[in-house]
Amino acid sequence: MKTEIYRRIADNFRVPTLSDRHCASPQMQSVRRNKRKIVLTTLEFRLLTYFMRHPNRIATLDMLAEHVWRQQHVSLNSLRVRIHGLRRKINAEGERPLIRAVKDMGYVLE
Repeated sequence: MKTEIYRRIADNFRVPTLSDRHCASPQMQSVRRNKRKIVLTTLEFRLLTYFMRHPNRIATLDMLAEHVWRQQHVSLNSLRVRIHGLRRKINAEGERPLIRAVKDMGYVLE
């Protein structure tokens, strides 16, 4: 019940959430994971927000370039470097990785 309330609040304020322990704050460009505050760059925050709005769905590099970078010409290496940096920030040692690479397809938030 508590999780459903959080989801409804998030929908009304357009703040994507994963659960009570994982949430994002667009005003602060920060996220919380297991009570740990993580400050993100604008691009990292937009990237994570995209994943949070599309959980359990594979996002191709082309999709991310279009929806997150909003550019047609962004190098695949640049995309991968940013995703790697985001993954490094949000995954502390001992935590289950939230974003994983899907070979030859893209990335998925689980």
